[in-house]
Amino acid sequence: MQINNDYLNIEAILKDVKFKEEKFLRKEEICQSILDYIENDKRKRLRARHFIMRSLATAAVAIVVFVTGAYWAMNTTVTSGQDVMAIVLPDNSDVVMQPQTSIKYNRLAWVFKRDLSLEGCAEFSVTHGSTFTVNTALGDISVLGTRFMVDVTSDELVVECYEGSVSVKTKAGKKVLTKDQKLHFDGEETTPGVVWPEFIEFENESLPVVLSKIEEIYDVVFADKNSFANIEYSGFIVTGDMEETLDLLSITCDIDFNVNGNQISIIVP
Repeated sequence: MQINNDYLNIEAILKDVKFKEEKFLRKEEICQSILDYIENDKRKRLRARHFIMRSLATAAVAIVVFVTGAYWAMNTTVTSGQDVMAIVLPDNSDVVMQPQTSIKYNRLAWVFKRDLSLEGCAEFSVTHGSTFTVNTALGDISVLGTRFMVDVTSDELVVECYEGSVSVKTKAGKKVLTKDQKLHFDGEETTPGVVWPEFIEFENESLPVVLSKIEEIYDVVFADKNSFANIEYSGFIVTGDMEETLDLLSITCDIDFNVNGNQISIIVP
């Protein structure tokens, strides 16, 4: 048996042993018995320690497996298909998804981090709380609580802020949008814009003023618009469809338009 050097001093080992007979001659045997006891006790303690460590390791693996399984089980994907779909997220934030839109998030991780992935177009009304992040292929949009829209395709990202503020991070840099501001990212550069209401109404407004607003909205130019200051317009224009807006003006003001690219000529019948 291999004996630890700490126990080779027989006198040191036997100094606390009380012998009934002072002339006891088998001190070496007593010493060896004590050493055997010490070594056996060490082995028992070592085996107990190894058992505890193995038990803890097994429990840790079980916990990891359970948590990992629970995490993946909580992965959620929502796809709108051909319809507009409204959903409520775990924090009661609302999302209105346009057709062919997909959202992915994890319900377990949501407790710690409000984070989702978006493909398509959706409008978000976010409850106040920790940072809320929409991840897309072209950039990430982060807010604390606000209402905004994100429209992403394979090569274009559009973000519109309706309330509060929105941080948009792309490879072109980081931009912060506030109410009624808009950002367009083409994969290389960002272009700021304005979020217009669906309709803008006018009452007895001179035609050049109305045409100037159309120029601002659609990035077009009306030739000789100031020549028609004597014409007034009462009605509305549509901010999402220039052709419809020009049709409304044509009918109301008895004029016509010739569109050539972003140049528009006014024609009086």
